[in-house]
Amino acid sequence: VIPMINEIFQEQYKGQERIEFLEGTHYIKDADGKLVERATDSFFKVMDDREKAFHLEAQSTPDTTMVQRVYEYDSAIAYKYRSMDGGDMTVQFPPSAVIFLRQTKTTPDVMRIVVKTSHGAAIQEVAVMKLRNYTLEEILEKKLFILIPFYIFVYENDFIVYNGSKVLMKELKATFFGIANYLNELVENKELDAYDRYFLINMTVKVVENLAEKYEHVVKGVIEAMTGKKLEYLSREEFYKIRNEGLAAGREEGLAAGRE
Repeated sequence: VIPMINEIFQEQYKGQERIEFLEGTHYIKDADGKLVERATDSFFKVMDDREKAFHLEAQSTPDTTMVQRVYEYDSAIAYKYRSMDGGDMTVQFPPSAVIFLRQTKTTPDVMRIVVKTSHGAAIQEVAVMKLRNYTLEEILEKKLFILIPFYIFVYENDFIVYNGSKVLMKELKATFFGIANYLNELVENKELDAYDRYFLINMTVKVVENLAEKYEHVVKGVIEAMTGKKLEYLSREEFYKIRNEGLAAGREEGLAAGRE
């Protein structure tokens, strides 16, 4: 979580801070006055010599109403953690961000909530992170582990091609085996908790099962790669060799198979 906060909000946390996840379920009134339950994806505070709360949302579709929902969540959070001083009430919106797993040309680079009052306007910026703006190497190097379960979205438009190509499937399996192997190394070096590795692998499997449910070979290949089943060990050199060969030689085979 800490590397994500540093990346999105330009914080300078060292990684030794304590994280406390907070209650993210709130109730708001809809247009008809009925109470509706709203649950944030992730609401937590980082604690060192100070405390600071953050709000993160993951969005799988380019939704123009996302900023509206962030406002609903943040205003509920601000009210819940309000402070009173006599007749004065202070509310504070948490720093918020949306992680877009898919994007289009119209997906904004930042979103803004403008609250106008009789004494002026306050602007709350909502940060935006776009998954496709990051290469796998950047994700691993920057330790943006939250993005790992969703990395399969990068291949989404080519599922039919990969599913029909043995060469490209070998490349895909090598890529995800490389991710699993990297996580294993972090655990061995005590840079990642073993449960965090389990969580990331388990979440990756769940995401691919749902996202690629129509593509049997894609689902089976990624699961085998991430869980270490039916896949021989690959050295770093073998991993990059297979991936590069797949990219260079497999596209034509995969495209032909996809058209059949």
